[in-house]
Amino acid sequence: MKLYKITKNTGSHFYLEICVRLDHFIDIREGLWRSED
Repeated sequence: MKLYKITKNTGSHFYLEICVRLDHFIDIREGLWRSED
């Protein structure tokens, strides 16, 4: 159970970091699409 809690905490940390990067990536793509239009 301890190992599960550790992996869960680190996993959520990486998940949040990925979400933030995805948000930036989506903003960049939307910006490119808008500039093309």
